[in-house]
Amino acid sequence: MECERREASAEREEQKSGIGGNDAELIARWPGLLYDNTRDYLMWAVWGALRNLPSNPKKLEQPALLALATEITDGWHPNLRALIRASDPATAFAIDIRTSLPVAPWATSNVTVLGDAVHLMTPGRGVGANTALRDAASLASRVRDAARGTMSLHEAVAGYEAEMRRYGFQAVAESRRQFDERDPIHRPVVGRVALGAMRTGLRVVNNVPLLKRRMIAAEHRFRGIDQTPQGH
Repeated sequence: MECERREASAEREEQKSGIGGNDAELIARWPGLLYDNTRDYLMWAVWGALRNLPSNPKKLEQPALLALATEITDGWHPNLRALIRASDPATAFAIDIRTSLPVAPWATSNVTVLGDAVHLMTPGRGVGANTALRDAASLASRVRDAARGTMSLHEAVAGYEAEMRRYGFQAVAESRRQFDERDPIHRPVVGRVALGAMRTGLRVVNNVPLLKRRMIAAEHRFRGIDQTPQGH
């Protein structure tokens, strides 16, 4: 479930100019969503395995969605619960979290793909945007090499696609694993133990500099971040 809350004021009733022209069409296609990226807004989301929810969000009206979000966040910080209660029911909606599947290599042509066009993933690892930027950097680097004459443009694109399929679908798999309803963390009793162990582990890492540096380095490698010092 997701919801947005906009600050209401007379001067914000008109869309800001020069920021984007897709908003009127977007709102027209999705009545009730009211998503407008030309105005200030705050968005929250609550998610969970469908089989663990007291009711199916896809079958609920908008006020009932907010009621469900309030119910399943019982025990959360009161400020977060206040945010949910203060939300406009007309902006609440339910979505299914979906992900892409690995695809077989294809014949390289003068058209290629990057980002969500090929390796759409869940937000489980928070690497969707990073992976798309990695695509862009990899493709740009290879096209630059082609412009310098070290390889043909066809070879540049083919090399990019082969590399992108490797790290892109690895990111898809890792992100999917975080949202797998079969994971122990989604089980009523075992899940609380798993969550407690994870929190304890993160606290330990946060207080041990060596472990923290190793964890950060591992996340950088997963995201394809170049850690080579400038000038080397």
